[in-house]
Amino acid sequence: MSLGTWRDCERTPRAKGRDATSKSPHVELIVVDKDVMLRTWEVYEKYKDHDLSFTDYTSIAPMNDRGIKEVFGFDSHFEKVGFRSLTSTSP
Repeated sequence: MSLGTWRDCERTPRAKGRDATSKSPHVELIVVDKDVMLRTWEVYEKYKDHDLSFTDYTSIAPMNDRGIKEVFGFDSHFEKVGFRSLTSTSP
């Protein structure tokens, strides 16, 4: 855990990256509302035999809704349910 003032946080490279990402036309902020939660439970029912976290299920629901097939991540959870990882080292 690191502590700092808000002003310190705004000067970090992470804050600058966050600002650039939030302004990108390729990034969509998805609010987890009632509809997303209902879809999340549907995804959970479909894949509950997989070792996924509820956060993974919550990510998968809107990705399925939008037809997203590729993910950028450093774990294999999404590959278990049919997504292609852009960071995978396996052939």
